[in-house]
Amino acid sequence: MDFRRKFTATLVSAVIVAIPAISHAADVSWQGFLSSGSKASTLEGKINNFLLTKTVQDFGYSIYQQGRSYGTAGGQQEQVTSTPQIGFVQKHRSAYCSPNISAEVQGLQCKGQNIDDPAAPYLEMGDVNFAAVIDPTIYTNLSDLTAQNLIRNIVSPFPDPTIKTSVTSPGFLDDGGKKTDYANYMAGQAVLGVALNSFNKIYGDRIPGSALGLGNTDPAQNTSLMQLIQQQSTQRYEQSAWAQYLADPGTNELAVLKEIAAMQAFSLWMDYQRYAQMERIESLLAAALAKMVNDSYQNNKLIASASPPPRLPSNK
Repeated sequence: MDFRRKFTATLVSAVIVAIPAISHAADVSWQGFLSSGSKASTLEGKINNFLLTKTVQDFGYSIYQQGRSYGTAGGQQEQVTSTPQIGFVQKHRSAYCSPNISAEVQGLQCKGQNIDDPAAPYLEMGDVNFAAVIDPTIYTNLSDLTAQNLIRNIVSPFPDPTIKTSVTSPGFLDDGGKKTDYANYMAGQAVLGVALNSFNKIYGDRIPGSALGLGNTDPAQNTSLMQLIQQQSTQRYEQSAWAQYLADPGTNELAVLKEIAAMQAFSLWMDYQRYAQMERIESLLAAALAKMVNDSYQNNKLIASASPPPRLPSNK
């Protein structure tokens, strides 16, 4: 029997029968993959359910809500005012200014935040530095708040309370001007919702399982989906024990085939993740195009008026 036929037959049997753990290294085992795969499925479902109800308004600093936590372990609360730009600077000064930027030290009297927390470095300029959102593989309470705040700053940096005042004022439904303003606002929120959907995914992949309401006995309670992806992507390639295991003449061939099956399964799951990612990218591009065309309609610039080119002077 050639190797290909032997591989196929063994792989099928490996899927059907009970699979023992591979003992060559603590991090590399088929049982471990099954556990991680189960956690990934659990976490992904919880993340999707957790973020499904989040909207541009609900995510935080918006015209509809205030009092969202930010800064040092939620020590400060958002306030929506009639001067949102001033509020933005005040919030930056209280929690995110940089003692390493001379202008901030001089202008804001910034001294930084002296906090004993692994995520403390993300506080410095954390309201404008996207690394605070995307660098961690799992959020602590502090980095979670910082990430949420930065996403709010991108999606709705200067929320204007005027719309809320108009909607809640008597006679709103009889005021054509106010209804027009509200319609324009909601149309903008629809476009922002596409962007927030992508931010939700990035943010959700880094939430610890315990933040999603999993029970204390669940193995995923202190794990994020991004941690699982990192583990499965690096536990072989970055482990010298794995290379030594493959080079060892005494390595069990069946065990290697089981490892191949595990890696193939992970690869298929990542293909699904990439497909979903491409849908989000396509949605962002489509929303941007739609907004550009709609803006052009409103500005009457979709089709530029063409004028005849200037005629060159005659030599006659």
